[in-house]
Amino acid sequence: MGAPQSTAFAALLRRFRRETGMTQAELAEIAGLSTEAVSALERGINRTPRRETVDLLSEALNLDEHNRVQFEQAARRRVSLASSSTPEPASERPAALVGRAQELSLIERLLSGHSAPVLLFSGEPGVGKTRLLREATVHAVDSGWTVLSGSLLQASAHDPYAPLIGMLEHDIATRAPKDLKVALQGCGWLVRLLPELAENEALQLPTWSLAPEQERRLMFAAIARYLSNIGGSTGVLLVLDDIQWAGSDACDLLTALARNPAPTRLRIIGGYRAFELPPDGPLAAALADLEHEGLLHQWILDSLTSDESAALLRELLPDDTGVSASVQSHVLQQCSGIPFYLVSWAQALASGTQPIGEGDALPWDVMQSIRRRIASQPESAVSVMQVLAVAGGKATLRLLRDVMHVAGHGEDDVIAALEASTRARLLDEAEDDSYEFAHEVIREVVMRDLSAARRNTLHRRIAEALEQEPGEPPAEMLAFHYLRADEPVKAVAYLESAGDRAVAMRAFGAAEQSYADLVTALDRLGRPREAALAREKWGGVLRALSRYDLSLAALERAYDVYRDDKDAEAQMRLVTQIGQVHADRGTAREGMQRLAPALANEGAGEVTPQTLAALHDVYAQLLHVAGQYHDQMTETERAAAYARDADDALLLCQIQMRRGNAQRMLGHLREASQTLEDVIHTAETVGDPRIISQALENVSVVYLLQGEFERSTRYVERALLLVEQLADPLATELLVLRRGLNAYASGNWQQARQDYTQAYAISQQVGTSWVSAYIALGSGQLRLAEGDIASGSALLEEAATLAEREGDLQALRWAQAELAERDLLMGEPAAARARLTPLLDSPGQEAALVTYLMPYLAWASLELGDADVADDYLRECLKRATKEHIRLAEVEALRVRVIQATQQSDFDGAEQALEDGLRVSRELPYLYAEAKLLYSGGLCAHAQGDDARAGERLRTSQQLLTSLGEGLYLPHVRKALASLT
Repeated sequence: MGAPQSTAFAALLRRFRRETGMTQAELAEIAGLSTEAVSALERGINRTPRRETVDLLSEALNLDEHNRVQFEQAARRRVSLASSSTPEPASERPAALVGRAQELSLIERLLSGHSAPVLLFSGEPGVGKTRLLREATVHAVDSGWTVLSGSLLQASAHDPYAPLIGMLEHDIATRAPKDLKVALQGCGWLVRLLPELAENEALQLPTWSLAPEQERRLMFAAIARYLSNIGGSTGVLLVLDDIQWAGSDACDLLTALARNPAPTRLRIIGGYRAFELPPDGPLAAALADLEHEGLLHQWILDSLTSDESAALLRELLPDDTGVSASVQSHVLQQCSGIPFYLVSWAQALASGTQPIGEGDALPWDVMQSIRRRIASQPESAVSVMQVLAVAGGKATLRLLRDVMHVAGHGEDDVIAALEASTRARLLDEAEDDSYEFAHEVIREVVMRDLSAARRNTLHRRIAEALEQEPGEPPAEMLAFHYLRADEPVKAVAYLESAGDRAVAMRAFGAAEQSYADLVTALDRLGRPREAALAREKWGGVLRALSRYDLSLAALERAYDVYRDDKDAEAQMRLVTQIGQVHADRGTAREGMQRLAPALANEGAGEVTPQTLAALHDVYAQLLHVAGQYHDQMTETERAAAYARDADDALLLCQIQMRRGNAQRMLGHLREASQTLEDVIHTAETVGDPRIISQALENVSVVYLLQGEFERSTRYVERALLLVEQLADPLATELLVLRRGLNAYASGNWQQARQDYTQAYAISQQVGTSWVSAYIALGSGQLRLAEGDIASGSALLEEAATLAEREGDLQALRWAQAELAERDLLMGEPAAARARLTPLLDSPGQEAALVTYLMPYLAWASLELGDADVADDYLRECLKRATKEHIRLAEVEALRVRVIQATQQSDFDGAEQALEDGLRVSRELPYLYAEAKLLYSGGLCAHAQGDDARAGERLRTSQQLLTSLGEGLYLPHVRKALASLT
């Protein structure tokens, strides 16, 4: 009963103060107390408030009769408890939070929403990180937060998403069925992480498959939704301890949660040991990213000052222990302000353990203290702690009992040993029928004192006991223990199973570690073929993690084994994967060189048509990245032939879609639209929503280029409905962006801005992808058109940099065309020409986007005095645009034709080009092009001396630009109008 009573007064005081809206300082001033006194009462440090203090607080809080009685009764219970003749044992009292006012303020700011959503405490062991997290938990619960807590064990560091998955499992397991149903609403993809939700019919497994990266993002979104659902009106606080061992999967999930703009508040607080944090590890990278984005506040805990240490020791030691002032002084000197050391000392002193003499030559430290406490335990208790330490610091009673049984200890001995260790505060009994060390440093001492032989034996016994437990074997733990037991033969099966399970959960970091260990074990056992298969899996996971160099190294090693075995099928499969890595990282020419020998010898062995289809499809991707669209067409035809031989309709559909894209890039828009429409029809027959949505998006680009804005938007909206059903965030990101591009072309710039903002928000959750360049491109184009030249230019330069790095000629040409138009308006034609000339057609092919570059190259040539060159560009542009119905490029070419004819005083030609351009722009309709045409037409009329007609055209242009919210051409139009007056 002591614990609930001891917190009642503090909780009431906090509640009554918050109901008045007062701060601690304001309450202290009204009551005539110090702020420190109020703070100590609210945190439970002051256990014996005087009657006068209670009365002063009651008056200051203006409590009614009922609340005053309740308040005074809570205070009397505290006084009675504190003055009892049987003092509360020091081992059962939490250490007071002395000297942590700043840290408590940080916790308050975190929960009040006045700081970054993530707060992490770091420092050396024993400095008080865990104690602060406990205080944060109590404070959050008192304030109405939903709290999920977890601690990471070193042995489970490579478990997928540890410790977050355990926190979710515990929360789900403790909810009533009715509450769980509400909590799981909209969380369908959570079943990929916790398949047992499907087994108990809480959720249904999705009936379709997506790319692993997309499924992983959907899982993250489902977790965020679950936390939002259980957060109530206040929010959710995640409390994480010892996260220095967190794997890349857990770090990725934490980063996604920190960035997630959930409807309810989500806060994360944690602690880690900075000295155990690898500078190149996943947590260090994640913390750097979050801090850069303003989402993280880190706080290093310092040791206590001498005065604070003395105050804490007085709080910890009961008055009747009889510890002399000299002994206390010695303790304070040796503990160096580390709270855990002080707590350990207080426990030893309270239990009657003889302290080290003041004249002892060796300094006392916590290691010696813990060793003395352990040595005082029965032999069976020491053995249990050794098993627990090797098990990772936490284990079930069943596991401890089974391992100890092998050593000759009965069940009663094990229970007695656990009871003794728990009473001595060396171990804690958890709620889930498991035991853990009261402090991690205790485990470290136990592990330090174990010989290598003893550790190996215990690892083996733990693994053997785990194998006998009912249910699915815990592959990750079994692999961990058998490896450390020096049993690689038994470890390999569990390592592969652990890696496969992690891949299924999209926990690529955990999978990478499992497969890496698997490769090492198989190499050691001299099993090269199995090691090659493991490297194949390892290389695939490394590619998913964008660790391309390591992926290539693993795949090449596996390829060498298959080559020596003369396994043609496996060689082709591997070289295809190697080519895909090169395509992903943008090293197209290197990838083509690597695939060339395989393509030349594809008939040298028995290879399935499906593998050959995939090989040629990857080679076609590499050609696309390199901008060799004619060759890409040839490869897609070869890939399609093999796919037909394999009778693989789905693969054929994908290959045909790539063929349609190649046709589009070559400027054959009519053929591309037909090919892609056929793909849509076939995919609908096959019933694959992923390919349907991709083909809809691709053909919508064709219709956009042709000026069919309404039709293009219909296809985008149709594709959006599909990807929303699939819950595919990357495809959603792309299609929201595409809808924005259509809105921009249609003149609805407000909608475009909203879509670009939404696409960017999704990208923050998804992470960097190939779509990132296009988001920067669309946003930069809009900002530039609105007159924000600095921001727009920066975004377009970013898009160009991303596109060049990825080898995306389409995005690069588009971004440079927008920047070239800016250069021309700023009077820098040479800069515009320098941007665009390197991006012209390669010999023997005509790219669609080069058609869009030609008007700007013609304009630059005119400004530089190269009229004949300008004329050539315009003729070629109009020829291509007419042939393939590329109406957006046609309008731009006609506008530049107006500029050209005006400069040459060919006013009839200028007026004809203006008339043609306005007709096309109004048919579409394309307001921005119409406004720019009228601006050029106004300058033409002025050059003819017809200022009345010039003014009419310029004013109409001004009205259109103003209605759009334009700011790039508008100053030039206004200047031209001013010159007429």
